[in-house]
Amino acid sequence: MNLRILAVFFAFYFPINIFAQKENSKSIKALWVVRDILKSKTDIEKMLDDAEAARITDLFVQVRGRGDAYYKSAFVPLAEGLDGSFDPLEFVLLKSDGRFKIHVWINVMYIWSADNNPASKEHLLFKYPEWSAVSKSGTSMIDEGLKKLKERNKEGYYLSPGNNEFQEYFLKVVEELVRRYKIDGVHMDYIRYAGKEYDYSATMRSKFILNYNIDPLTTDSNGRVGVQPAEQKKWFDNLWSTFRRDELTKFISRIHSAVNSIRANIIMSAAVWADMDMATNEMFQDWPAWIKNGYIDFAVPMNYAADNRLFESRVKSAKDKVGDKIMAQNIIMGISMYNQNSAAMNEKVAICKVYGLKGISFFSYESVRKDRAYFQKMADSEY
Repeated sequence: MNLRILAVFFAFYFPINIFAQKENSKSIKALWVVRDILKSKTDIEKMLDDAEAARITDLFVQVRGRGDAYYKSAFVPLAEGLDGSFDPLEFVLLKSDGRFKIHVWINVMYIWSADNNPASKEHLLFKYPEWSAVSKSGTSMIDEGLKKLKERNKEGYYLSPGNNEFQEYFLKVVEELVRRYKIDGVHMDYIRYAGKEYDYSATMRSKFILNYNIDPLTTDSNGRVGVQPAEQKKWFDNLWSTFRRDELTKFISRIHSAVNSIRANIIMSAAVWADMDMATNEMFQDWPAWIKNGYIDFAVPMNYAADNRLFESRVKSAKDKVGDKIMAQNIIMGISMYNQNSAAMNEKVAICKVYGLKGISFFSYESVRKDRAYFQKMADSEY
């Protein structure tokens, strides 16, 4: 009797398990969708039809661009250009009708870049200016102003990733989205520092002082206050950089826990810096650790190099760092379309195939929405 039971068990269990493995092994052909088209129902429907024609499997739909909402929120200000008469995210989910996995693409630390200030006085720029990232000169980004920031090639205002109040706020943003909408994934962008010269905010300094009894603002790596021996300086630089990386990783862990407590099947992903050295030492994104610790399911390196050699060197660097298994299961490589022709784009798709990546993601739909010849090339590319 036991042998017969085992025979039935193996007959049913293994086909199901094999099927599950096949499902998990499916490759991903994703597309980033910038928020502007979410203002029009017609544009949304056209985008979804285009995505289906291009055999897109996953859509990263930007619903939080600059501290605002392209969805109905109880506390996040509605994005400018929307009148509240319809819910763009709800409309996307309704019209997608299960044709794709829909990931809400949300900018985390980056909150504003336009010359004009936000119209809503509920915007974080007005409500919590003290959450701003701070440079090693002791000046917050908001106090510095957009003109000076852009002269230094900064996109706009960032918040401090280590600010406890901001973290609590952002957890509520994510929790609201996960509770209210039947989304497949949460895709985090700008989950990074504004650069290695940030973040010297009061909160981050206080945390560091509690751990090491050192104030990074007065003992920083440029030797501005007190000249340190070379080795002492190197030791401090490493300590301060590691601390900032760890703070961001802790934040990622909190986001994952918050989402998982509501819906365990939500796919967590992050758009990350493709250059491994810059990711680690300037943006302080230890994204290989995020994957290995299970905080994200996919990392999506923004590998927007037009040059094939540079593109491939970044892919190889990632492979050397994380290994073949993670490349095959957890890496979706971002490929740009705005800065190269379709032939060059497809060459990069081929490179990704050679390295056995889980998938690719094109940036972005806006680049091919009106260029139908390019769109068709993107549609024809297989992964």
